[in-house]
Amino acid sequence: MSMTEKRFKEYLMLYGTETRNWPEALQADVLRAKHNPALSGLIIKQQYFDEVLWNNRIVEPANPDLTNRIIVAARAVAKSSGISITAWIQELLAFVLPQPAFALATVLTLGIVIGFSLPPSAPPVDDNNIITQAYFESDGAML
Repeated sequence: MSMTEKRFKEYLMLYGTETRNWPEALQADVLRAKHNPALSGLIIKQQYFDEVLWNNRIVEPANPDLTNRIIVAARAVAKSSGISITAWIQELLAFVLPQPAFALATVLTLGIVIGFSLPPSAPPVDDNNIITQAYFESDGAML
């Protein structure tokens, strides 16, 4: 069974560069691959990559007190997560509409207030007027 470069890369990623840890069925192919310059070059590159990973495995924090400061700050934020009613109302009242929206909202609110504060319209008092007669004949609908 001949091993292709692609298949060798897959096995190299699965089993690592220590070829003695590879399965017994692949040991003969590994020995042949070591004599192939292209495949032995892959082993060397993978060994270099493994060394880089092992050497940079442990990263010391920049400041030993950094983790403690992060934990203390996180606990402080968690404790102050509640909001009082007065602060909520102040945030609510701090909302400011842009000028055109504020003008539109003011006019609409004023119109609704005036519309509900006026008494409903009553029919005209003059009985001889044609509009009054038309009002009564059409069950209250004005022409």
